[in-house]
Amino acid sequence: MLLEEVFQVKSGLVVARKKVVGKDSAPYKYKQLNLRSINKNGYINLEYLEDLQTEKIISNDYLTSVGDVVIRLSEPYTAVYITKEYENLIITSNFAVIKRSDEYNSEFIAYYLNGDYVKKQLYSSMQGSIVRSIGILAVEKIDLPEIPQYKQKLFAKLAKTLTDKLKITERLKNLEQTLQKKIIDKMFN
Repeated sequence: MLLEEVFQVKSGLVVARKKVVGKDSAPYKYKQLNLRSINKNGYINLEYLEDLQTEKIISNDYLTSVGDVVIRLSEPYTAVYITKEYENLIITSNFAVIKRSDEYNSEFIAYYLNGDYVKKQLYSSMQGSIVRSIGILAVEKIDLPEIPQYKQKLFAKLAKTLTDKLKITERLKNLEQTLQKKIIDKMFN
């Protein structure tokens, strides 16, 4: 079964067309996803989100919703499950959004898309030599495993626990690096 048979896949917004340039303030302000904000371990790093000011309201088609899966269209093709914490972010054209379906557990799909089997499928669809990217069609043509929903939920729960642990470990590593830098700076000042 192909992903397009179960899910609706859409491209993100070309923000250059909506961005207000040269004004001090615009009536609408949003946070937008960018390549740095998607961690390779499958979560959104909120501190790297960018601000976007627009003259008009952005359609909900381009905003993240709980249950969506957002996937990078450039290497490393990381997918992220959208929770309440990541709701209402602008999905830029660097990403595709996979809308929730009742037939599959979306959180399971996000973790499945981050697996080696899917990465191999996506690498075979790459375009470009400097920035290697894929199109929406490559995402739609991903093979889906036929796994009962209860197993999908169990797998998603396990994978989320491991991702949360990686998130905490990375945060701790960053704090320790900052502390080390401050200690060294203090010693020589």
